[in-house]
Amino acid sequence: MFHLAKTLSFGTPILSIVIYCKNRKNLFSTHVQAAENEMCLQQVQVIFRHGARTPLVNLNYSYDIPNIEESIWDAESLMQKNSKVDVRYKLMLDNGMEASKSEAESVYLNRGTLRGGCYTGQLTAIGKEGMYNVGKLLAKEYIHKHDLISPVYSPTEVYVRSSNIKRTILSATSLLAGLYGKENIPEPVQMFTKPPTEEDIYPNWGQCNNLKIWANYVMRNHDCLPGHKEDQEKIHKLIGGEDDKPLHFIALLDYIYCRKAHRIPIPLDLLAEEKLIVKRASELQAHVIGGENNSMLACGIGSLINTFCCRITEWINEPRESKLLLYSAHDTTLIAILNVLDVFNKQWPPFGSYLALELYKRKDSKFFIRVVYNGEALIVDKEHGNEFIAVDKFLNLVGKYRVEDWALTCGNKAP
Repeated sequence: MFHLAKTLSFGTPILSIVIYCKNRKNLFSTHVQAAENEMCLQQVQVIFRHGARTPLVNLNYSYDIPNIEESIWDAESLMQKNSKVDVRYKLMLDNGMEASKSEAESVYLNRGTLRGGCYTGQLTAIGKEGMYNVGKLLAKEYIHKHDLISPVYSPTEVYVRSSNIKRTILSATSLLAGLYGKENIPEPVQMFTKPPTEEDIYPNWGQCNNLKIWANYVMRNHDCLPGHKEDQEKIHKLIGGEDDKPLHFIALLDYIYCRKAHRIPIPLDLLAEEKLIVKRASELQAHVIGGENNSMLACGIGSLINTFCCRITEWINEPRESKLLLYSAHDTTLIAILNVLDVFNKQWPPFGSYLALELYKRKDSKFFIRVVYNGEALIVDKEHGNEFIAVDKFLNLVGKYRVEDWALTCGNKAP
């Protein structure tokens, strides 16, 4: 057994993206004042990963990560109520019908409880608090700085979409509580989702046939990536695994991130290899999502990319009331989008990470896009090295990944 005699204790909970980005002096230090550029912010689409959660697999990944001592996930402390962030919501389909309960939640429940009483894949109190703080950061930017939206929640002004999974739904409501303050939110909040067979807010290899075939192949052969097998053997030896049970870097990274976020000790020998584990897990996940030379990105995220583009062009042609569009999603969503934009740095998006697509209008009536990731502007216009990119150039940049017929692209129906 790989005991925790040599462990690192965390004295402060990870409550927000600010802590994840602790090396930055100011999350918004790279922001360019719109007035100085004679630009006015028109619309923002924010895609974010849910907050900190419990592990996705029972027994703390004991199958994927051998000889790791099981930790305690105390339901009484980790799942406590918080009136500040607990907002009532109504989850609906686009046709206005109420969404049915997600099958994913039944899967988590059927796995039984972790030691301590928590179920797998649950957003915790720390995760809610982290999303609340992300909401406060967005309020600073889009309410107080740019005056884009009013300080009181309005469903006509703000559109909210989530995958039909409890942790993303509650992450969205927690973010809204931080964005407005619960007292400024007439409940229940309107939130939209899609049926499982149409879900495109994350790479859906459970429903997309082409992506499923590719993902299954990679996960059976994930040592095909350069250097992956050697590093697997290195970490495998470190934790004393059995030769017939290959190490799973993605599971190992989730083990580290979940423990870290909840101040649960991590073996120091394992923690010392965190950078290597992050790199290999990120490479593997990007390969699962993107395929060879990004050939699978359209299957994984193309429909959502098309949604982003449609919202941009619709606003330009005829401005609508929805100025802020929120998409509560997953780490795989952000990895896919960062790859579409060709800015993925092989760093796994931490809990609460967010990407904002900001639409600006210049005084000469020309429109530009600015992409912000965790508070820092990304240079997607690599030709000019500018953080503002003309809309037509942006649409051309992502155009080859846009998908209008998701089922057709996924091979779910005949051409």
